[in-house]
Amino acid sequence: MTCYQGSQRPATRQQKLSFSQSSRLSSPPLPPGRDPAPRINENQRQATPEVNEYNSNAEILSYLREMKLEVRTDLANLNLKLGDMSQSINNLQKENEMLRNENKHLWGEISSLKTKVDSLEGHSKRNNLKFHGIEGAWMNLGILRNRKLRKI
Repeated sequence: MTCYQGSQRPATRQQKLSFSQSSRLSSPPLPPGRDPAPRINENQRQATPEVNEYNSNAEILSYLREMKLEVRTDLANLNLKLGDMSQSINNLQKENEMLRNENKHLWGEISSLKTKVDSLEGHSKRNNLKFHGIEGAWMNLGILRNRKLRKI
């Protein structure tokens, strides 16, 4: 149970029921489609307590029916919104999974390209080596170079 201090309570919708008001105050306007109950003066009220109880019960039932209808309407609206949000979340999850797979694939390509670049750099460096002072013809330079490299 949440404890609120001072005026920190959340805003709520409150209505006073017409049966809780004093007899001197007028009752709130009736909803459309509802016939007004016959007006009874104070003398008649005291004379027929059953009528007072009937009017109070009828007002309570009417109020509860209105609130029930309002709650059902609000619940239906919330269910629609929840369904829309659920569908949006599912779509976002699918899109996220596709992006993760694409990202994984691209990182694999980057890794293979780095390996290929390193290999090509190594080949180009080996092909650019020039050895001075090695005897032999230019045609045998590749063979001599390989022998020399193996010795090292």
